[in-house]
Amino acid sequence: ARHGVWIAVVANSTVFALAHAGGSEPSDGLYGGLANILLFGLFTSLYAVREGSLWGVCGWHAAWNGLLGLGFGLEVA
Repeated sequence: ARHGVWIAVVANSTVFALAHAGGSEPSDGLYGGLANILLFGLFTSLYAVREGSLWGVCGWHAAWNGLLGLGFGLEVA
């Protein structure tokens, strides 16, 4: 509240993207993926602000992980 919603949205999205980088080696693919994750973080942060709840964002994340893990058989870390 002290710094405003936009600062919180950008900071949250940045932390979200960096948390998903893990210990990955720098590469063009990593940077492109992080840009996509940053954009998704912006979307979900704004969604949570608009709805006033994290439940929708939790649903998105659970559905995505379920699709990757169960649907496509990929590793979800």
